Amino acid sequence: MSPLEQCDLCRRQGGRLDFNHVCCRVRFLLKMPHVEIRRAWIEYWRRRDGDTIATQIETEVKARWAERNRA
Repeated sequence: MSPLEQCDLCRRQGGRLDFNHVCCRVRFLLKMPHVEIRRAWIEYWRRRDGDTIATQIETEVKARWAERNRA
């Protein structure tokens, strides 16, 4: 598992999300069916919330996809 700290919602692995948490945004993106959609969301958050958060989200999503592909 990656080092990103999980909020209570993510630990429960339910359907609820809180976009104030990076972990929830990552979980949301992992459910998106197409890479173009994921990229669009990351760019939206980059414009809205800044490069630091968007890069953190992007890095975590890439790590999770790599983890899935190894399994």
